[in-house]
Amino acid sequence: MPIECLISFDNNPQGVYYAGQELSGVVDLSVDATKRIKGIHVTVSGYAKIRWIKKGYPRDSERAMCRAYRSYLSSRSYVLGSCANNSSIDWPAGEYSYTFHVILPDNLPTSFDGKYGQIHYEIITTIERAARHPKVFKLPFTVIQPLDLNADAIYRVPLEILDRKRFWSFCCPTGPLTVKFSTPYCGYAPGQKIHFVLYINNESSIDITECEVKLKQEVSYESHDPQHEYRYDKHLIARKQFGNVLRWSRKVYRGYLDLPSIPPTSVKPTCPISVNYSIKIIVNPTEFHWKLKLKIPLTIGSIPIMDGPEALLRFNRQQQQHQVVSQNLQMSTQQRQRDRDRDRDMNLDRERDRDRDRDRISASVQQRRISSINNNNNNHGRLVGGLLPTNSNMNMIVNVSPTPTSSTPSSTPTTAALRPTAMPSILVTSDSDNPPDYIPMMPPSYEDAMALSEKFSDDTEFLTNVSMSSILSAQADVTTSEPFKPRYPVYYDYETPTIPPGSDDSNESDT
Repeated sequence: MPIECLISFDNNPQGVYYAGQELSGVVDLSVDATKRIKGIHVTVSGYAKIRWIKKGYPRDSERAMCRAYRSYLSSRSYVLGSCANNSSIDWPAGEYSYTFHVILPDNLPTSFDGKYGQIHYEIITTIERAARHPKVFKLPFTVIQPLDLNADAIYRVPLEILDRKRFWSFCCPTGPLTVKFSTPYCGYAPGQKIHFVLYINNESSIDITECEVKLKQEVSYESHDPQHEYRYDKHLIARKQFGNVLRWSRKVYRGYLDLPSIPPTSVKPTCPISVNYSIKIIVNPTEFHWKLKLKIPLTIGSIPIMDGPEALLRFNRQQQQHQVVSQNLQMSTQQRQRDRDRDRDMNLDRERDRDRDRDRISASVQQRRISSINNNNNNHGRLVGGLLPTNSNMNMIVNVSPTPTSSTPSSTPTTAALRPTAMPSILVTSDSDNPPDYIPMMPPSYEDAMALSEKFSDDTEFLTNVSMSSILSAQADVTTSEPFKPRYPVYYDYETPTIPPGSDDSNESDT
């Protein structure tokens, strides 16, 4: 059985932390035999890594690798052995638990996994073995740089944008097309709804076929090797489409955009990966006229805007519920660990009982073999005339000569024909010199077989309930079928206010 490792966090089964919080947990190791190792250390690591291939010009074969790497966290502590002593120690078989503890720095960027790079944090448990490659176990976790939208009043300011455009028809300008977009706030948190109002006044002679509101995520990657370059990646987060607006008419569309679990806006300019958000409004006219496009930045925070004491109480209540859920999960994990310990102790008792039975049966078989050899010696001594082997002639080798016969046949045999000239040698060996080729073993009982099957089912059920990469086998490299995705908190219970309808809205459409 290989070395098994279980890494768990204290009171945080999801592994989501804010920068500046305390991170602690337990590393449970199980080894079935004594190992020769140099030491065991636990490392809390955090880094930003960027990599992409830049095609050459004029030939695509001339390519360059653009990369960047920056370390934000590297805390290593030895739980067994030390880095100064290069000698090896014996690690006996058994179950071991080691604790780790670290205070996360305040300037850590938010975890992110993108197309050209990632900001990654993980717990690494390394078993340094003598004259062999080390065993490595990893468990990733999420770090969020807190962005409290209540800390600055600028996030409560309504968001508005206004633009006008004139079309040309037969070399003559038409009336203006006015587009106005507004939201109650300019800062939101994941899980909320962005309520907006889109006002379109079409005083031109061109029909508008479609209007669209998009929320887009813009990620910028900055590389430093071999030179300073940027690469951008955009993702569509949410979208809302509306109908047409005929010429010489106006409409008001009301709608909202749902915010999923997404990382907050980057607030640390020193990080090579920057995440920003913006709302884009697109108005499509007919024929061959250019589209009207508006773009306005939006801030996504980690803590929503809370208006009044009711929102604060709701926020505290939600935090208490999260703590209760975390404590229940932690208690269930501890109970599962106690059940496994009890099963392990019962299995150890059964193994000790089987070992005692095996030793008793082996001693009985050995005694029977010795008795059988002694009986064979006694029978052989009686066959040769009662002469038993002694220490002096036990290992003597004597050739038995054939019985001489006369040239003339005789009717009665002679005495020399019936008596051997000497006794053949008898080689007696003990059981210690020639041990048996097998060890007699009693078959397991029905209770033992059922206990083993129940233990196997419990282990498989536990593996299905554990989140990604919690239990890893040390026989191969640490790889998972699904890549780790950071987890970001969402706030579904915090509704943002809507913009009341104006008195001048003659044609209004709710969506």
